[in-house]
Amino acid sequence: MTIDDSPPLPPNEPNGVRKSVRGANFTPEEDKLLVSAWLNCSLDAQYKETTNERTIKSLIHQWSVIQKATNKFCAKLAQVEGLNQSGMTEQDKFEKAKIMYQSLEKCSFQFEYCWHLLKDQPKWIWRATKDEKEFYRLKAEKIEYDKEKKEKKLRLEDERLRLEAEKMRIEAEKEQSKIRQEDERLRLEAEKVELSKKESDQRIMMMDVSVMPEM
Repeated sequence: MTIDDSPPLPPNEPNGVRKSVRGANFTPEEDKLLVSAWLNCSLDAQYKETTNERTIKSLIHQWSVIQKATNKFCAKLAQVEGLNQSGMTEQDKFEKAKIMYQSLEKCSFQFEYCWHLLKDQPKWIWRATKDEKEFYRLKAEKIEYDKEKKEKKLRLEDERLRLEAEKMRIEAEKEQSKIRQEDERLRLEAEKVELSKKESDQRIMMMDVSVMPEM
């Protein structure tokens, strides 16, 4: 059975089995042998001859821990490299990635020695490239989703402003119409008063003053 093909640990193992998985902490030397085993696609004889205290499940569990942590570190390193900051050396990038990892995981990156063994290996590079492509695909989808969400928000805001402007225009037209109506009412009222005055003046001028009693 290879590490890659091994099934995940069952959720409910007998106490004895779970204890063997959680047994004594793996040493850096054992971790390095696990890396070698993964690169060679099997739990090779070199590892089996080195120790007989580890079960297959404990080895798979430890490799899963190494791989998960190293994947996360590689993701942070890729982020740092993607920034293209001038003046940064490879060591600077490495140290910044470790700081970012610690900030995210609340603990330091424990498998630096494994990363050094893996980073230039074609099998790891291929796997990392495959994972990165998926990561960037998901990231691109999120960027596109955020872009569409932002554009939709802008369209809604533009529509809101357009409706508000239309409402203001209609209200302004109504107000102008009221003003015109009021001006027309006042004009007609003035004409009526003027006409009444003219009629009164005309009646006075046409009166026969000869029949009026003397004062």
